[in-house]
Amino acid sequence: MHSYLGQGIDCEVYLARDQVQDTDVALKVAVGDEMGQPPLAEKRLLRETAAYNRVRDHRHVLKVHDIHRIKLGAARLLAMSMEYAEGGTFDAWLQTRGRDPDVRRRDGLQLFRQACRGVQAIHDAGLIHRDLKPGNFVLTNEALKVGDLGAVVAIGGTAATTAFWNEPMVVAGTPAYMSPEHFTASNPADLSFASDIYSLGVILYEVLNPKCRVPFIGSFEQLYDMHANMRAPALLGIEPAQARVVARCMEKAPNDRYPSVEDLIADLEGCAGREGTGADDQKTPGEMISLARDLSLRKQFDKAVSLCQTVLRVDPTNQQAKYLVEEANATFDQAGQFYRTALAGMRASDLSELLLLCSEAVAAYRCHPEGGVVLVKLAHAARAFRRAMELGLEALNAGRLETATRFFRVAAQANPGPEVQQVASAVSELRDSLRDLQTNINAAIEEQDCDRSLKLAHSLGRLASISICPKPLGLEGGQQWKRSLP
Repeated sequence: MHSYLGQGIDCEVYLARDQVQDTDVALKVAVGDEMGQPPLAEKRLLRETAAYNRVRDHRHVLKVHDIHRIKLGAARLLAMSMEYAEGGTFDAWLQTRGRDPDVRRRDGLQLFRQACRGVQAIHDAGLIHRDLKPGNFVLTNEALKVGDLGAVVAIGGTAATTAFWNEPMVVAGTPAYMSPEHFTASNPADLSFASDIYSLGVILYEVLNPKCRVPFIGSFEQLYDMHANMRAPALLGIEPAQARVVARCMEKAPNDRYPSVEDLIADLEGCAGREGTGADDQKTPGEMISLARDLSLRKQFDKAVSLCQTVLRVDPTNQQAKYLVEEANATFDQAGQFYRTALAGMRASDLSELLLLCSEAVAAYRCHPEGGVVLVKLAHAARAFRRAMELGLEALNAGRLETATRFFRVAAQANPGPEVQQVASAVSELRDSLRDLQTNINAAIEEQDCDRSLKLAHSLGRLASISICPKPLGLEGGQQWKRSLP
Protein backbone atom coordinates (compact mmCIF):
# COMPACT_ATOMS: atom_id res chain seq x y z
CA MET A 1 0.00 0.00 0.00
CA HIS A 2 1.63 3.24 -1.19
CA SER A 3 -0.55 6.21 -0.29
CA TYR A 4 -3.99 7.46 0.73
CA LEU A 5 -6.11 8.65 -2.22
CA GLY A 6 -9.37 9.77 -0.65
CA GLN A 7 -12.58 8.85 1.13
CA GLY A 8 -16.07 7.97 -0.04
CA ILE A 9 -19.33 7.85 1.90
CA ASP A 10 -18.26 4.91 4.03
CA CYS A 11 -14.97 3.63 2.53
CA GLU A 12 -11.38 4.75 2.22
CA VAL A 13 -9.35 4.46 -0.99
CA TYR A 14 -5.61 3.79 -1.18
CA LEU A 15 -3.05 3.47 -3.96
CA ALA A 16 -1.51 0.00 -3.71
CA ARG A 17 0.71 -2.31 -5.72
CA ASP A 18 -0.66 -5.66 -6.89
CA GLN A 19 2.50 -7.79 -6.74
CA VAL A 20 0.87 -10.72 -8.56
CA GLN A 21 -0.24 -8.69 -11.57
CA ASP A 22 2.65 -6.22 -11.15
CA THR A 23 0.44 -3.16 -11.52
CA ASP A 24 -0.83 -0.24 -9.48
CA VAL A 25 -4.39 -0.61 -8.21
CA ALA A 26 -6.90 1.44 -6.26
CA LEU A 27 -7.84 -0.36 -3.05
CA LYS A 28 -11.28 0.53 -1.70
CA VAL A 29 -11.57 -0.59 1.93
CA ALA A 30 -14.64 -1.03 4.17
CA VAL A 31 -14.24 -1.95 7.83
CA GLY A 32 -16.42 -4.67 9.43
CA ASP A 33 -17.42 -4.74 13.10
CA GLU A 34 -15.99 -6.85 15.90
CA MET A 35 -18.99 -9.21 16.00
CA GLY A 36 -18.50 -10.22 12.38
CA GLN A 37 -21.79 -8.69 11.22
CA PRO A 38 -21.61 -7.08 7.76
CA PRO A 39 -22.26 -3.37 8.26
CA LEU A 40 -23.80 -1.06 5.69
CA ALA A 41 -20.41 -0.10 4.22
CA GLU A 42 -19.57 -3.73 3.55
CA LYS A 43 -22.94 -4.41 1.95
CA ARG A 44 -22.48 -1.42 -0.34
CA LEU A 45 -19.00 -2.54 -1.33
CA LEU A 46 -20.20 -6.07 -2.13
CA ARG A 47 -23.01 -4.63 -4.21
CA GLU A 48 -20.60 -2.29 -6.00
CA THR A 49 -18.29 -5.22 -6.78
CA ALA A 50 -21.24 -7.17 -8.18
CA ALA A 51 -22.20 -4.17 -10.32
CA TYR A 52 -18.74 -3.86 -11.88
CA ASN A 53 -18.69 -7.60 -12.57
CA ARG A 54 -22.13 -7.44 -14.16
CA VAL A 55 -20.92 -4.92 -16.80
CA ARG A 56 -19.61 -6.67 -19.92
CA ASP A 57 -17.92 -3.80 -21.75
CA HIS A 58 -15.19 -2.14 -19.65
CA ARG A 59 -13.69 0.11 -22.30
CA HIS A 60 -15.29 3.07 -20.53
CA VAL A 61 -16.17 1.56 -17.14
CA LEU A 62 -13.59 0.86 -14.43
CA LYS A 63 -12.54 -2.77 -13.94
CA VAL A 64 -12.56 -4.64 -10.63
CA HIS A 65 -9.71 -7.14 -10.23
CA ASP A 66 -10.76 -8.99 -7.08
CA ILE A 67 -12.08 -8.62 -3.54
CA HIS A 68 -10.33 -9.62 -0.31
CA ARG A 69 -11.50 -10.30 3.24
CA ILE A 70 -8.80 -9.41 5.74
CA LYS A 71 -8.91 -9.93 9.50
CA LEU A 72 -6.87 -7.37 11.40
CA GLY A 73 -7.05 -8.06 15.13
CA ALA A 74 -10.68 -7.82 16.18
CA ALA A 75 -11.63 -5.84 13.08
CA ARG A 76 -12.53 -7.26 9.69
CA LEU A 77 -11.65 -5.50 6.45
CA LEU A 78 -13.26 -5.89 3.06
CA ALA A 79 -11.01 -4.57 0.28
CA MET A 80 -11.96 -4.20 -3.37
CA SER A 81 -9.00 -4.04 -5.78
CA MET A 82 -9.79 -2.06 -8.91
CA GLU A 83 -8.24 -0.31 -11.88
CA TYR A 84 -6.22 2.77 -10.89
CA ALA A 85 -7.00 5.99 -12.78
CA GLU A 86 -3.75 7.93 -12.77
CA GLY A 87 -5.24 10.85 -14.72
CA GLY A 88 -7.57 12.01 -11.94
CA THR A 89 -11.24 12.92 -12.33
CA PHE A 90 -13.04 14.62 -15.19
CA ASP A 91 -14.08 17.29 -12.68
CA ALA A 92 -10.40 18.12 -12.03
CA TRP A 93 -9.79 18.16 -15.80
CA LEU A 94 -12.61 20.69 -16.27
CA GLN A 95 -11.15 22.94 -13.58
CA THR A 96 -7.62 22.89 -15.05
CA ARG A 97 -7.17 22.06 -18.73
CA GLY A 98 -10.82 22.70 -19.43
CA ARG A 99 -10.73 26.34 -18.36
CA ASP A 100 -10.30 27.34 -22.00
CA PRO A 101 -13.83 27.11 -23.50
CA ASP A 102 -12.47 26.10 -26.91
CA VAL A 103 -10.38 23.28 -25.41
CA ARG A 104 -13.29 22.19 -23.25
CA ARG A 105 -15.75 22.14 -26.12
CA ARG A 106 -13.34 20.21 -28.33
CA ASP A 107 -11.56 17.77 -26.00
CA GLY A 108 -14.22 17.90 -23.28
CA LEU A 109 -16.95 16.84 -25.70
CA GLN A 110 -14.82 13.91 -26.81
CA LEU A 111 -14.36 12.84 -23.18
CA PHE A 112 -18.08 13.34 -22.53
CA ARG A 113 -18.95 10.99 -25.40
CA GLN A 114 -16.68 8.37 -23.81
CA ALA A 115 -18.56 8.83 -20.54
CA CYS A 116 -21.83 8.29 -22.42
CA ARG A 117 -20.50 5.01 -23.82
CA GLY A 118 -19.61 3.91 -20.29
CA VAL A 119 -23.12 4.77 -19.06
CA GLN A 120 -24.60 2.85 -22.00
CA ALA A 121 -22.55 -0.22 -20.95
CA ILE A 122 -23.94 0.14 -17.42
CA HIS A 123 -27.49 0.40 -18.80
CA ASP A 124 -26.87 -2.66 -21.01
CA ALA A 125 -26.17 -4.52 -17.76
CA GLY A 126 -29.62 -3.53 -16.50
CA LEU A 127 -28.27 -1.00 -13.98
CA ILE A 128 -29.01 2.68 -13.29
CA HIS A 129 -25.97 4.58 -11.99
CA ARG A 130 -27.90 7.24 -9.98
CA ASP A 131 -24.88 9.45 -9.23
CA LEU A 132 -23.46 10.59 -12.56
CA LYS A 133 -21.25 13.67 -12.26
CA PRO A 134 -17.77 14.74 -13.44
CA GLY A 135 -16.28 13.69 -10.09
CA ASN A 136 -17.29 10.07 -10.80
CA PHE A 137 -15.64 10.00 -14.25
CA VAL A 138 -11.92 9.18 -14.14
CA LEU A 139 -9.10 9.35 -16.68
CA THR A 140 -6.75 6.48 -17.37
CA ASN A 141 -3.95 6.28 -19.92
CA GLU A 142 -6.42 4.67 -22.30
CA ALA A 143 -9.66 6.63 -21.94
CA LEU A 144 -12.24 8.22 -19.68
CA LYS A 145 -14.08 5.67 -17.56
CA VAL A 146 -17.18 5.76 -15.38
CA GLY A 147 -16.61 4.80 -11.75
CA ASP A 148 -18.28 4.74 -8.32
CA LEU A 149 -21.06 2.23 -8.88
CA GLY A 150 -21.93 2.15 -5.18
CA ALA A 151 -25.37 3.72 -5.73
CA VAL A 152 -26.55 1.58 -8.67
CA VAL A 153 -30.01 0.03 -8.79
CA ALA A 154 -31.22 -2.71 -11.11
CA ILE A 155 -34.13 -2.79 -13.53
CA GLY A 156 -35.99 -6.08 -13.79
CA GLY A 157 -35.01 -9.45 -12.32
CA THR A 158 -36.49 -11.71 -9.65
CA ALA A 159 -37.80 -10.48 -6.32
CA ALA A 160 -34.64 -11.73 -4.58
CA THR A 161 -32.23 -10.01 -6.99
CA THR A 162 -34.33 -6.83 -6.96
CA ALA A 163 -34.16 -6.75 -3.15
CA PHE A 164 -30.35 -7.11 -3.32
CA TRP A 165 -29.83 -4.34 -5.89
CA ASN A 166 -32.49 -1.89 -4.76
CA GLU A 167 -32.06 -2.01 -0.99
CA PRO A 168 -32.30 1.67 0.10
CA MET A 169 -28.99 1.76 1.96
CA VAL A 170 -28.27 5.46 1.58
CA VAL A 171 -29.66 8.57 -0.06
CA ALA A 172 -27.79 8.49 -3.37
CA GLY A 173 -27.13 11.21 -5.87
CA THR A 174 -25.72 14.73 -6.10
CA PRO A 175 -28.57 17.31 -6.14
CA ALA A 176 -26.96 19.59 -8.74
CA TYR A 177 -27.04 16.69 -11.23
CA MET A 178 -30.20 14.85 -10.15
CA SER A 179 -33.33 14.47 -12.29
CA PRO A 180 -36.64 15.89 -11.02
CA GLU A 181 -38.03 12.41 -10.35
CA HIS A 182 -34.89 11.42 -8.42
CA PHE A 183 -35.72 14.00 -5.74
CA THR A 184 -39.15 12.50 -5.08
CA ALA A 185 -38.65 8.77 -5.77
CA SER A 186 -39.88 6.86 -2.72
CA ASN A 187 -38.08 3.73 -3.93
CA PRO A 188 -34.97 3.39 -6.13
CA ALA A 189 -36.94 0.97 -8.33
CA ASP A 190 -39.19 3.89 -9.35
CA LEU A 191 -36.35 5.39 -11.43
CA SER A 192 -35.48 4.55 -15.02
CA PHE A 193 -32.56 4.97 -17.41
CA ALA A 194 -34.04 8.39 -18.24
CA SER A 195 -32.87 9.65 -14.83
CA ASP A 196 -29.24 9.00 -15.81
CA ILE A 197 -29.84 10.68 -19.19
CA TYR A 198 -31.02 13.83 -17.40
CA SER A 199 -27.79 13.80 -15.34
CA LEU A 200 -25.75 13.46 -18.54
CA GLY A 201 -27.61 16.50 -19.86
CA VAL A 202 -26.55 18.53 -16.83
CA ILE A 203 -22.92 17.44 -17.34
CA LEU A 204 -23.09 18.32 -21.05
CA TYR A 205 -24.50 21.74 -20.09
CA GLU A 206 -21.50 22.23 -17.77
CA VAL A 207 -19.04 21.25 -20.51
CA LEU A 208 -20.61 23.63 -23.04
CA ASN A 209 -21.16 26.53 -20.61
CA PRO A 210 -18.67 29.36 -21.28
CA LYS A 211 -17.95 29.55 -17.53
CA CYS A 212 -18.10 25.77 -16.96
CA ARG A 213 -21.08 25.93 -14.60
CA VAL A 214 -24.04 23.67 -13.93
CA PRO A 215 -27.44 25.22 -14.74
CA PHE A 216 -28.71 25.41 -11.14
CA ILE A 217 -27.14 25.98 -7.71
CA GLY A 218 -28.70 26.29 -4.25
CA SER A 219 -29.93 24.25 -1.31
CA PHE A 220 -31.49 20.79 -1.70
CA GLU A 221 -35.01 22.28 -1.65
CA GLN A 222 -34.11 25.06 -4.09
CA LEU A 223 -32.43 22.62 -6.48
CA TYR A 224 -35.49 20.37 -6.45
CA ASP A 225 -37.71 23.36 -7.23
CA MET A 226 -35.46 24.48 -10.10
CA HIS A 227 -34.91 21.02 -11.62
CA ALA A 228 -38.65 20.35 -11.45
CA ASN A 229 -40.01 23.70 -12.62
CA MET A 230 -37.39 25.85 -14.34
CA ARG A 231 -35.79 25.66 -17.74
CA ALA A 232 -32.00 25.75 -17.74
CA PRO A 233 -30.60 29.19 -18.67
CA ALA A 234 -29.74 29.49 -22.35
CA LEU A 235 -26.17 28.60 -23.31
CA LEU A 236 -24.25 31.27 -25.18
CA GLY A 237 -22.10 30.68 -28.20
CA ILE A 238 -22.93 27.04 -28.92
CA GLU A 239 -24.37 25.49 -32.04
CA PRO A 240 -28.20 25.24 -32.08
CA ALA A 241 -27.97 21.48 -32.61
CA GLN A 242 -25.92 21.12 -29.40
CA ALA A 243 -28.45 23.25 -27.51
CA ARG A 244 -31.22 20.92 -28.71
CA VAL A 245 -29.31 17.89 -27.39
CA VAL A 246 -28.94 19.49 -23.96
CA ALA A 247 -32.60 20.53 -23.91
CA ARG A 248 -33.84 17.05 -24.79
CA CYS A 249 -31.66 15.40 -22.15
CA MET A 250 -33.03 17.81 -19.53
CA GLU A 251 -36.73 17.54 -20.36
CA LYS A 252 -38.79 17.49 -17.16
CA ALA A 253 -40.84 14.43 -18.19
CA PRO A 254 -38.72 11.24 -18.44
CA ASN A 255 -40.58 10.06 -21.57
CA ASP A 256 -39.62 13.28 -23.39
CA ARG A 257 -35.88 12.58 -23.03
CA TYR A 258 -33.75 10.38 -25.27
CA PRO A 259 -34.97 6.76 -25.15
CA SER A 260 -31.37 5.57 -24.73
CA VAL A 261 -27.84 6.88 -24.33
CA GLU A 262 -27.07 5.52 -27.80
CA ASP A 263 -29.61 7.95 -29.26
CA LEU A 264 -27.99 10.78 -27.27
CA ILE A 265 -24.54 9.85 -28.63
CA ALA A 266 -25.86 9.64 -32.20
CA ASP A 267 -27.43 13.10 -31.98
CA LEU A 268 -24.32 14.60 -30.39
CA GLU A 269 -21.99 13.09 -33.01
CA GLY A 270 -24.34 14.25 -35.73
CA CYS A 271 -24.28 17.86 -34.58
CA ALA A 272 -21.18 18.73 -36.59
CA GLY A 273 -22.61 17.02 -39.65
CA ARG A 274 -25.91 18.84 -39.37
CA GLU A 275 -24.30 22.27 -38.86
CA GLY A 276 -23.77 24.18 -42.07
CA THR A 277 -27.10 23.04 -43.54
CA GLY A 278 -29.37 25.56 -41.80
CA ALA A 279 -30.87 28.75 -43.21
CA ASP A 280 -28.40 30.96 -41.35
CA ASP A 281 -25.48 29.36 -43.19
CA GLN A 282 -26.94 30.57 -46.50
CA LYS A 283 -26.79 34.20 -45.34
CA THR A 284 -23.93 36.59 -46.04
CA PRO A 285 -21.91 38.00 -43.09
CA GLY A 286 -23.71 41.32 -43.53
CA GLU A 287 -27.12 39.64 -43.34
CA MET A 288 -26.09 37.68 -40.25
CA ILE A 289 -24.84 40.87 -38.55
CA SER A 290 -28.14 42.60 -39.35
CA LEU A 291 -30.10 39.66 -37.91
CA ALA A 292 -27.83 39.53 -34.84
CA ARG A 293 -28.42 43.24 -34.23
CA ASP A 294 -32.19 42.69 -34.41
CA LEU A 295 -31.95 39.73 -32.03
CA SER A 296 -29.93 41.82 -29.56
CA LEU A 297 -32.62 44.51 -29.57
CA ARG A 298 -35.14 41.78 -28.70
CA LYS A 299 -32.85 40.59 -25.87
CA GLN A 300 -32.19 37.23 -27.57
CA PHE A 301 -28.48 37.50 -26.86
CA ASP A 302 -27.65 33.79 -27.08
CA LYS A 303 -28.84 33.60 -30.70
CA ALA A 304 -27.21 36.93 -31.53
CA VAL A 305 -23.84 35.83 -30.11
CA SER A 306 -24.08 32.50 -31.97
CA LEU A 307 -24.56 34.35 -35.26
CA CYS A 308 -21.68 36.73 -34.48
CA GLN A 309 -19.37 33.82 -33.69
CA THR A 310 -20.30 32.26 -37.03
CA VAL A 311 -19.26 35.53 -38.71
CA LEU A 312 -16.03 35.71 -36.68
CA ARG A 313 -15.05 32.19 -37.71
CA VAL A 314 -15.09 33.41 -41.31
CA ASP A 315 -13.85 36.96 -40.63
CA PRO A 316 -12.04 37.22 -37.25
CA THR A 317 -11.57 41.00 -37.71
CA ASN A 318 -15.26 41.86 -38.19
CA GLN A 319 -15.73 44.84 -35.86
CA GLN A 320 -19.53 44.81 -35.87
CA ALA A 321 -19.60 41.19 -34.73
CA LYS A 322 -17.04 41.90 -32.01
CA TYR A 323 -19.06 44.91 -30.80
CA LEU A 324 -22.30 42.90 -30.56
CA VAL A 325 -20.55 40.12 -28.62
CA GLU A 326 -18.99 42.68 -26.23
CA GLU A 327 -22.38 44.36 -25.79
CA ALA A 328 -24.01 41.01 -24.95
CA ASN A 329 -21.24 40.22 -22.46
CA ALA A 330 -21.63 43.66 -20.82
CA THR A 331 -25.39 43.18 -20.50
CA PHE A 332 -24.77 39.69 -19.09
CA ASP A 333 -22.47 41.17 -16.42
CA GLN A 334 -24.94 43.97 -15.62
CA ALA A 335 -27.81 41.51 -15.09
CA GLY A 336 -25.54 39.38 -12.92
CA GLN A 337 -24.75 42.42 -10.78
CA PHE A 338 -28.49 43.13 -10.37
CA TYR A 339 -29.06 39.57 -9.16
CA ARG A 340 -26.09 39.66 -6.79
CA THR A 341 -27.34 42.95 -5.32
CA ALA A 342 -30.81 41.46 -4.86
CA LEU A 343 -29.36 38.37 -3.20
CA ALA A 344 -27.27 40.50 -0.81
CA GLY A 345 -30.35 42.53 0.13
CA MET A 346 -32.61 39.60 0.92
CA ARG A 347 -32.38 40.13 4.70
CA ALA A 348 -32.34 43.92 4.72
CA SER A 349 -34.46 45.31 1.88
CA ASP A 350 -38.14 45.56 1.04
CA LEU A 351 -39.37 42.72 -1.18
CA SER A 352 -40.95 45.20 -3.60
CA GLU A 353 -37.55 46.85 -4.12
CA LEU A 354 -35.93 43.47 -4.77
CA LEU A 355 -38.72 42.57 -7.20
CA LEU A 356 -38.06 45.78 -9.10
CA LEU A 357 -34.32 45.02 -9.21
CA CYS A 358 -34.93 41.49 -10.50
CA SER A 359 -37.40 42.84 -13.07
CA GLU A 360 -34.63 45.07 -14.40
CA ALA A 361 -32.28 42.07 -14.52
CA VAL A 362 -34.82 39.96 -16.44
CA ALA A 363 -35.50 42.86 -18.81
CA ALA A 364 -31.76 43.27 -19.43
CA TYR A 365 -30.91 39.59 -19.91
CA ARG A 366 -33.46 36.78 -19.85
CA CYS A 367 -32.36 33.31 -18.71
CA HIS A 368 -29.29 34.57 -16.84
CA PRO A 369 -27.62 31.64 -14.95
CA GLU A 370 -27.51 33.61 -11.68
CA GLY A 371 -31.18 34.50 -11.86
CA GLY A 372 -32.60 31.08 -11.03
CA VAL A 373 -31.33 30.92 -7.45
CA VAL A 374 -32.25 34.54 -6.66
CA LEU A 375 -35.76 34.26 -8.10
CA VAL A 376 -36.42 31.00 -6.25
CA LYS A 377 -35.23 32.51 -2.95
CA LEU A 378 -37.32 35.61 -3.58
CA ALA A 379 -40.36 33.47 -4.34
CA HIS A 380 -39.85 31.51 -1.10
CA ALA A 381 -39.58 34.77 0.88
CA ALA A 382 -42.66 36.16 -0.83
CA ARG A 383 -44.72 33.07 -0.05
CA ALA A 384 -43.55 33.11 3.57
CA PHE A 385 -44.37 36.81 3.89
CA ARG A 386 -47.78 36.46 2.30
CA ARG A 387 -48.75 33.50 4.47
CA ALA A 388 -47.49 35.14 7.67
CA MET A 389 -49.39 38.35 6.89
CA GLU A 390 -52.61 36.43 6.23
CA LEU A 391 -52.31 34.48 9.49
CA GLY A 392 -51.31 37.61 11.40
CA LEU A 393 -54.31 39.60 10.11
CA GLU A 394 -56.61 36.69 10.85
CA ALA A 395 -55.32 36.48 14.43
CA LEU A 396 -55.52 40.26 14.84
CA ASN A 397 -59.14 40.37 13.70
CA ALA A 398 -59.91 37.57 16.17
CA GLY A 399 -58.25 39.51 19.00
CA ARG A 400 -55.40 37.02 19.45
CA LEU A 401 -52.68 39.62 19.81
CA GLU A 402 -49.95 37.24 20.98
CA THR A 403 -50.42 35.06 17.91
CA ALA A 404 -50.73 38.10 15.63
CA THR A 405 -47.48 39.54 17.01
CA ARG A 406 -45.67 36.28 16.32
CA PHE A 407 -46.86 36.05 12.72
CA PHE A 408 -46.13 39.72 11.98
CA ARG A 409 -42.58 39.21 13.24
CA VAL A 410 -42.23 36.27 10.84
CA ALA A 411 -43.55 38.50 8.05
CA ALA A 412 -41.05 41.22 8.99
CA GLN A 413 -38.20 38.70 8.77
CA ALA A 414 -39.33 37.60 5.31
CA ASN A 415 -39.87 41.19 4.14
CA PRO A 416 -37.69 43.63 6.13
CA GLY A 417 -39.32 46.70 4.58
CA PRO A 418 -40.14 49.67 6.86
CA GLU A 419 -43.92 49.37 6.42
CA VAL A 420 -43.98 45.75 7.62
CA GLN A 421 -41.62 46.54 10.48
CA GLN A 422 -43.98 49.37 11.49
CA VAL A 423 -46.96 47.00 11.59
CA ALA A 424 -45.06 44.41 13.62
CA SER A 425 -43.92 47.08 16.11
CA ALA A 426 -47.41 48.59 16.38
CA VAL A 427 -49.02 45.22 17.13
CA SER A 428 -46.32 44.44 19.67
CA GLU A 429 -46.82 47.82 21.39
CA LEU A 430 -50.61 47.33 21.40
CA ARG A 431 -50.20 43.91 22.97
CA ASP A 432 -47.95 45.35 25.69
CA SER A 433 -50.35 48.25 26.34
CA LEU A 434 -53.31 45.90 26.66
CA ARG A 435 -51.33 43.72 29.05
CA ASP A 436 -50.51 46.78 31.20
CA LEU A 437 -54.14 47.94 31.24
CA GLN A 438 -55.35 44.47 32.16
CA THR A 439 -52.82 44.33 35.00
CA ASN A 440 -53.98 47.77 36.26
CA ILE A 441 -57.66 46.74 36.04
CA ASN A 442 -56.99 43.63 38.10
CA ALA A 443 -55.13 45.72 40.67
CA ALA A 444 -58.02 48.25 40.87
CA ILE A 445 -60.55 45.45 41.35
CA GLU A 446 -58.45 43.93 44.13
CA GLU A 447 -58.31 47.38 45.78
CA GLN A 448 -62.11 47.67 45.26
CA ASP A 449 -61.58 50.96 43.37
CA CYS A 450 -64.67 50.73 41.12
CA ASP A 451 -64.32 54.16 39.45
CA ARG A 452 -60.70 53.52 38.45
CA SER A 453 -61.44 50.01 37.20
CA LEU A 454 -64.33 51.31 35.02
CA LYS A 455 -62.20 54.09 33.52
CA LEU A 456 -59.43 51.60 32.76
CA ALA A 457 -61.95 49.21 31.21
CA HIS A 458 -63.21 51.98 28.90
CA SER A 459 -59.58 52.71 27.90
CA LEU A 460 -59.05 49.02 27.26
CA GLY A 461 -62.09 48.94 24.95
CA ARG A 462 -60.92 51.98 22.98
CA LEU A 463 -57.39 50.58 22.66
CA ALA A 464 -58.62 47.19 21.49
CA SER A 465 -60.63 48.83 18.69
CA ILE A 466 -57.63 50.66 17.19
CA SER A 467 -56.83 49.72 13.55
CA ILE A 468 -53.21 48.67 13.22
CA CYS A 469 -52.56 47.83 9.60
CA PRO A 470 -52.29 50.45 6.89
CA LYS A 471 -54.62 49.75 3.97
CA PRO A 472 -52.04 48.15 1.62
CA LEU A 473 -51.40 45.47 4.24
CA GLY A 474 -55.06 44.89 5.15
CA LEU A 475 -57.14 42.00 3.88
CA GLU A 476 -58.25 43.94 0.79
CA GLY A 477 -54.75 45.24 0.04
CA GLY A 478 -53.32 41.75 0.56
CA GLN A 479 -54.49 40.86 -2.93
CA GLN A 480 -52.25 43.62 -4.29
CA TRP A 481 -49.27 42.01 -2.55
CA LYS A 482 -50.22 38.63 -3.97
CA ARG A 483 -50.20 40.02 -7.49
CA SER A 484 -46.90 41.86 -7.05
CA LEU A 485 -44.96 38.99 -5.50
CA PRO A 486 -43.72 35.97 -7.48
